[in-house]
Amino acid sequence: MPFLHNFTLWPGCESEKNLGTAVAGGVEMKGLQMSLLPLESTKGNVVLGEHKFSPYFETNLLSRFADVSGYAESCFEIVRKSALNYLAQNPEYHAHLDQLRRYLAEDKKAAVTQGTSLANNSSSENILESSLLQLFGADTSVGVTEWQEKVPDLLKNDQLLSGLVKSDCLKSILEVILQNGSSTKVNAVQYDMNSQNVGICKSVISFGDLIPYVDINYCLAGPGVQGPVENTDTLLSRVSFINWELNGINTAPSAIREADVLILDNVLSSTSHDPTDFLSKAAQLVQDKGFILIQEPTHNLALPFLMKVLSGRIHDGEGRFCDVASWKNIFQNAGLKLVAEKSDGLLNTLFLCRRIDRDSPMNNIIVSVMADDMDFRWVDDLQRGLRRQAEEGGTVWLYSDNPLNGIYGMMKVFKLEKPKADIR
Repeated sequence: MPFLHNFTLWPGCESEKNLGTAVAGGVEMKGLQMSLLPLESTKGNVVLGEHKFSPYFETNLLSRFADVSGYAESCFEIVRKSALNYLAQNPEYHAHLDQLRRYLAEDKKAAVTQGTSLANNSSSENILESSLLQLFGADTSVGVTEWQEKVPDLLKNDQLLSGLVKSDCLKSILEVILQNGSSTKVNAVQYDMNSQNVGICKSVISFGDLIPYVDINYCLAGPGVQGPVENTDTLLSRVSFINWELNGINTAPSAIREADVLILDNVLSSTSHDPTDFLSKAAQLVQDKGFILIQEPTHNLALPFLMKVLSGRIHDGEGRFCDVASWKNIFQNAGLKLVAEKSDGLLNTLFLCRRIDRDSPMNNIIVSVMADDMDFRWVDDLQRGLRRQAEEGGTVWLYSDNPLNGIYGMMKVFKLEKPKADIR
């Protein structure tokens, strides 16, 4: 399994022996290293760099927590017991009954959840459960209009619907993008189809503030984008809003071209276009070898489908929810390479894909240097590898099984000295 090594040796460390320990306020903290921000940094504060090993592929980020898993199962059970009956009693929803039945039939857990209590014990973070109980339960005064008004808050705040983008896995994805980029500035563009979902936007900016040496320039674009929905929100004040529809790369404003990462949050399941064609077109907004970050429901699909139906955000041909395997096939057909996959194990999955330039020549020369010797004899091997790479092209790989030898810090220094060099 591939691993991302997040350990950072920041410039200014006195010796290799001090790696992994920082002192703040007289208290020694294991696993942390105080960073020294460059003068040109716009953050204005000192950032602590954490070191840990984060796998590129994680499939149960939230399902391993009993409280979140139990809460999710309670929401799913409400949908299983009440959704079909609710839609059947409302003629305006009859067109969606067959698709909902299919999603419920595909839910393998439906047969083993008999007797689940539907008592409303939700907390302030469990607003989805409370809303579902009001909609389907004894409180018949709750109508679809009131439900539609709740949807934006559900998407932003509920611990099941937004739990994945609020977890540390999003920070590790940002670090992958940064480490594989050509500078310490990340131009992020979020394309939104029919609603201003700012949940992932605020999370990306917040986690970016926790990564030393990186500045994120964030732009939210889409046909329904009008401007910041919360004028007093300090995070949203750092976002540019552009009203634009993805109907041709030639019409794209300059501010959203050549993005380092394009973010599609529940977009592919909200378009009537073929997802492969849509992705191929959207990828043109990203620079060569840039990234596309995609979040889509992949488990218990009856719930996200029902939310789209009841919120009036679904039309003919939309709502193409897929499992993980189907999405991977779509990415491949769209010319994207899957780099990382982070699933909560309950509902949603984050996919990090990289744009592949099919027209560029493939150079398969690889120079491998094992860098575990603490006497640094491998530096001579590295110099020879760099000379060969300069003459023949290809890639120089620097490997290490030792997390404390300073390789990552050396790479970080190189990137700061030559920010446009292809170093990672």
